[in-house]
Amino acid sequence: MTKKLEEYKWFCPQPFMNIVTDVFGNIKPCCVIKSHNVWPDVDWNDDLTIEEYSKSDKLKQFRKEILQGGGPTVDSNCEVCIEQEKHSPESHRKTYNAYLDYQKPELKKELEEYLSTDMDTPFVRTMEWIAPSNFCNLRCHMCGSANSSSIAKENQQIGHPNVPSLGNKTLYKNDEQAEIFIQECDDFIIDNLVELKLTGGETLAIKYNYDLKNVLLIVALQRIWI
Repeated sequence: MTKKLEEYKWFCPQPFMNIVTDVFGNIKPCCVIKSHNVWPDVDWNDDLTIEEYSKSDKLKQFRKEILQGGGPTVDSNCEVCIEQEKHSPESHRKTYNAYLDYQKPELKKELEEYLSTDMDTPFVRTMEWIAPSNFCNLRCHMCGSANSSSIAKENQQIGHPNVPSLGNKTLYKNDEQAEIFIQECDDFIIDNLVELKLTGGETLAIKYNYDLKNVLLIVALQRIWI
């Protein structure tokens, strides 16, 4: 009998069905995970694919600990939600679970069935795409240089350390690496994605967001016509 999500002691769906890309092309399970937790922690080359990430030892350990009720990987990566739940009935983790409960019950059932497998096949259903550019013409106070080229430029002028590259220039090693990732999205996302978030700098002013949209749209239309 398939185990229900509620039967797990401390469950979060993100490491099982979500990926987040950062401006440098790294992939991690959740946007709430702080930067001192290195993702991906693997020995593959820099052109990491979604499939390689899904099969990485760190992700497997993370998932194992969640299913078993906790562990050092959970303590480190889930520190924000753990702390939130000490002081509040709400947390990001609980919001993710509520999303499945109230908006996507069919996806919840699908995830429960996935958890009973070896989880070797990527199960990407939600994705937060942070484009490989921090281009933005705004300097909002709650933002930072990683998501605003205007703030980055201002920080450079005052000598602030560790400022990302500027403008619509890619933060990947090169354009080809970014385009490879965009094309690869076809393999695991077109058929299965139920939610795509476009974030980063100024979303509608970044070239790569249109590249990703065009790839997804063209492939989807091709499959309809066929």
